[in-house]
Amino acid sequence: MTRLPDPYLYDIPSGRDPGLNLGRLKSVSFLRDAVPLTGWVHGLEASDLEERFARGLKTSELEFHFQVKIPVMTLQKKVIDFLVDVGTKWPVSIEGYIGHSTAAQQGLDELRESLLNPIFLKLGWMPLRRVKWHRLDNQDDADRVVREMFL
Repeated sequence: MTRLPDPYLYDIPSGRDPGLNLGRLKSVSFLRDAVPLTGWVHGLEASDLEERFARGLKTSELEFHFQVKIPVMTLQKKVIDFLVDVGTKWPVSIEGYIGHSTAAQQGLDELRESLLNPIFLKLGWMPLRRVKWHRLDNQDDADRVVREMFL
């Protein structure tokens, strides 16, 4: 079964007055993944996008670290989502819709990337790779993204 795109994977209660009926359609829930997501990667909490990407890495038998702390960062976010080891180390950022969709957020992402890449170069790593939410909508897509990136 395919899943229709919806803005949120999890039910988020509305802040609106429940008596105010705007006649909006309610989300219809379809299975997105054949194997249900657990919300965990390497014992750490993970988003659906992060878990799908991790499953894709495991399927391709690639070694990786999840939620890698960057000690020299002075930026707000001091963690990269994945560090994939394919002989060389590739940092990967998974960019969800909520935190990475507006022009301002995308500008901050580009600024962060431009500040991180010189640090990664000094560590002997490759430049940061960013993966957008719409490329990880289901496990088949995530597996394809991993193959395109690393195989």
